[in-house]
Amino acid sequence: MNIAIWVSGKLNGNALINWAAEQGNTAKVLVSMEPSENGSLPFATGNIDALKKAADANKVDLLFKSVKKTGEENFAAVDALVKYAKEKYAVEAIAVDAVPEVAHVIRSSAKKFKLKTILLPK
Repeated sequence: MNIAIWVSGKLNGNALINWAAEQGNTAKVLVSMEPSENGSLPFATGNIDALKKAADANKVDLLFKSVKKTGEENFAAVDALVKYAKEKYAVEAIAVDAVPEVAHVIRSSAKKFKLKTILLPK
């Protein structure tokens, strides 16, 4: 199955792409949000530079937006990223960290766009 992988916290992009392949899936795109002067969020990553390197090394695209000022703007940014991943990369599911404050936000967005959610192992 073609999947997007939402990278949050300090998760390692290379390890996630390898995990997807071991599960019989193809990681088509890595997705995240980057902390900004507006702050950070549980579903953002502080490792955007490492994530860019992992995406390049694995020939996988990377989609990301900066953290916005309000919760509403951040949820809209998540929706925009998930929708774009589905439309451009034809993903059928999005893999996400099982931590509730991350999984809930991404799962809610995935549901809007009729994507499955795969929880990453702990």
